[in-house]
This record gives sequence, C-alpha cells and structure tokens, in this order.
Amino acid sequence: MITTPQPERFVLLDGIRGVAAVAIVHRHAEFFFGRPDASSYLAVDLFFALSGFVLAHAYGERLRTGKVSTFTFMKARFYRLYPLYIIALTMMAAFFVCLYALDLPTPIDDLHRKISLGELAFTLLTSILFLPAPFTLTLNGALFLVSPAWSLFNELVANVIYARWGARWKSGALAIIIS
Repeated sequence: MITTPQPERFVLLDGIRGVAAVAIVHRHAEFFFGRPDASSYLAVDLFFALSGFVLAHAYGERLRTGKVSTFTFMKARFYRLYPLYIIALTMMAAFFVCLYALDLPTPIDDLHRKISLGELAFTLLTSILFLPAPFTLTLNGALFLVSPAWSLFNELVANVIYARWGARWKSGALAIIIS
C-alpha cells in the first residue's frame, strides 16, 4: 500500500489562530456582542502573522521554484476566502434591504439616516470585487459592506506581493522591509 505524505499541521498555531479569530469576530460584531476589549484589535495582527507563517510554509518553496504561479496561488486564496465572504455579504445586503423595506434608519451613525438603494447597489458591487466603497454603509462605519473585508482586502494585496516577489526575497531584504 502506497501512502501519500500528509501536509504538516501546526496544531498549536491552529489553536492560537482560533482564539485570535474569536477575538476578531467579537471585535467586528460589537453591534451584537457589546464593546470588545480595548486591545482586541491586536488579534488581527496576530492572526495574519500566524497565517503568513503557515502560508509561507505551505507555498513558499513552490512559489520560489515556480511550481506554483502567482495566479494559481491567488486563485487558491480566493477559493479559500470567497465562499464565506459571499455568505456574509449576502446576509449584510439582506439586512440593509430589510431596513429599506421596513422604512427604518440604518444603525450606522448618529444620524440614523435612511438607506439609499443606489448606494446599497454600488456598495454591493464594490464589495463583490473586494474593493472599498466611497460610502460608510456598514455597521461600524468602514468602507466595506462586510466590515472585516478591509482586512481581507489588505491580506489579498499582501498575498499578491508575497506570491509575485516576496517568496523570492532574501533574509536581508525581508529584515529591511520588516524594520
């Protein structure tokens, strides 16, 4: 019987990433869970640092040697992030459509203004493309319909840079960039 080697798992890092993810969800869902701890924003940095380590371990050598292209890497990242993101986006769009249908103000700012369907449609279009919108049509005033999308947008930008150039940088170049 031939067995294929299983990819190496970092169980402890998975656990730490899980705790950070719970802190991040709590921070982004203040509307539902109440005010988070003041330093919970650091969980985003911790989560992305650990995820970067795991991604570098999983893809670094293959990106360096050209066995995986930047396009293939980014396609894998989209397949990983996009399904859950689309579910969250659909839920947020439905929430704002319900507010509009019930003629209720949005709970996004002190003005509690009425929602504009044109604004919602444009924000939905930019959100589908993982881009910020020029409106603050969210529950926390961010420029994304799904508030955690700002960090996912930045993650995707960092992923492109890593896949295209970063995986090939030497330690000295990385030390300069990090400092």
